Amino acid sequence: MNWKNLEDYPLKDLQKMWLDYFDKPYCSNSKAFFVSRIGYRLQELKFGGLKPETKNMLIKMFNSKEYRNPIFIKDERLPSIGTILVKIHNGVEHRVRIKGASQIEYNGKIYKTLTAVAREIAGRHCSGYSFFGLSDKRG
Repeated sequence: MNWKNLEDYPLKDLQKMWLDYFDKPYCSNSKAFFVSRIGYRLQELKFGGLKPETKNMLIKMFNSKEYRNPIFIKDERLPSIGTILVKIHNGVEHRVRIKGASQIEYNGKIYKTLTAVAREIAGRHCSGYSFFGLSDKRG
């Protein structure tokens, strides 16, 4: 079997293949899930798995505080902390305060994204950056 043509297999065949290569039940019905996991397993069987020092490094990283609490890179379109965005929508003024990279305050509630705030205001999904006039369509 060749891991390079796994994408050509129907999902049902990939699910059956899973049982040949893994001792635990699968936890997804996504074709991409099966292709990536079975493909890796086939390569691992043919070429060998990770070196012990690589496994140890990954375990150490997983258990480290830095890995558990990653520092997210701020989107450059998001204004500085403390900025108040004002949007008039359907004749009503809405004020949003940027409190952090994933802390945006609107009406006393904290949202993780501008898109979530825009959805709250507009009542439908839309880009938060576009809604508040922060995206540059020219690229």
